Amino acid sequence: MENQYKKGQFAFDLAIAVVVIAFILYFGLTTVAEIHNSNEKSLNEQIIYNKLISAADYLVKVGAVETKEIYNSKAIYHHEITTESFNKIGVDELKNKLQLKELKLDFCKIEGCNTFYEDNLCINRIVLYNNETSILRVCGK
Repeated sequence: MENQYKKGQFAFDLAIAVVVIAFILYFGLTTVAEIHNSNEKSLNEQIIYNKLISAADYLVKVGAVETKEIYNSKAIYHHEITTESFNKIGVDELKNKLQLKELKLDFCKIEGCNTFYEDNLCINRIVLYNNETSILRVCGK
């Protein structure tokens, strides 16, 4: 009788251990999968952020700035943008070069922006737009 009791107790202990190990594996693998998904999302956001930084820097230093011919050379006025120079930007071309789904460029008053682009990351740059201090906002995803 005692031998059967020990066999039964061993089987019960083994079953409990298997269930505990199964729970530990399940929660461990779930945690690892969640960390992986979180890291992947952070990496994608960082890539988009880097692309928007590049676009904003390009626009305020080269792409949309005011240029003038002075003594057979080109004068570039960084962070100074006019409506004419801004309209020369190929937004679709820039979006395709950066491989973004969306790219939105707009100007806001220095006090702040009223419009909000949902699910878009935005980069702000202070510029002189038509001789008025403004914020160039580059948003995309």
